[in-house]
Amino acid sequence: MARLFTTAFQFRKQTYTAVVSVTECNETQTVMIYFPDESLHEILPGGRVTFDGNKGLPVDFPQFTLAQELLLAVLSAIKQHDAQVLMHITSKTNQRCN
Repeated sequence: MARLFTTAFQFRKQTYTAVVSVTECNETQTVMIYFPDESLHEILPGGRVTFDGNKGLPVDFPQFTLAQELLLAVLSAIKQHDAQVLMHITSKTNQRCN
């Protein structure tokens, strides 16, 4: 199953939009977030990030705190948009799609 939607989020006192794609297969959830606003591309080069929702956020290093702040802001907005989207973010399920 795949879902594609946009969501508004607050980051550093400004409102931005993110395009979100979530695909699921055998309880594996892949999340792709694209930031159309080019000012955010300085934080995340290319303006997009893709990660396995079962494993959590892809950025977990102190030198990337601004990127973490950005991702947490958009993930909070995604959760408000559709709570089902992030239900597996902390899951440890490792089944693979064929």
